[in-house]
Amino acid sequence: MNIFQIANNISNSKQDISGTEEFKKVYSQYMINYILSLAPDTVLFANEMNQFSKIPDEFHYLFYHGALHKKSRYFKYPKQSVMDIETLNVVKEYFTVDDDKARDILELIDSEIIEKIKKSYGGVRK
Repeated sequence: MNIFQIANNISNSKQDISGTEEFKKVYSQYMINYILSLAPDTVLFANEMNQFSKIPDEFHYLFYHGALHKKSRYFKYPKQSVMDIETLNVVKEYFTVDDDKARDILELIDSEIIEKIKKSYGGVRK
């Protein structure tokens, strides 16, 4: 069981899984609030539950499980783009910037320029 299966259980299923050991290992209030904030009809519930971060995980789950109408929802979870770590490190050292700035630079420059930087810089220095 993963966090997305729990979110789907909250959204679709009438079965209560809050007492299972797997639930206790995986459940994260932050992630559930984040995932449920991605659907237009559950965003207000997620906003309300953000104010009550001190409640136990089981009560958090039971609130959502009881309050939300059971229907199929699509949660479009944004994924990070896969990036070559070596290329990121070369750009970081070449421009002397942190990870976020290096990712921004990689999005802006062409692959030809990246290859020139790799060749002239000689790869990652340790």
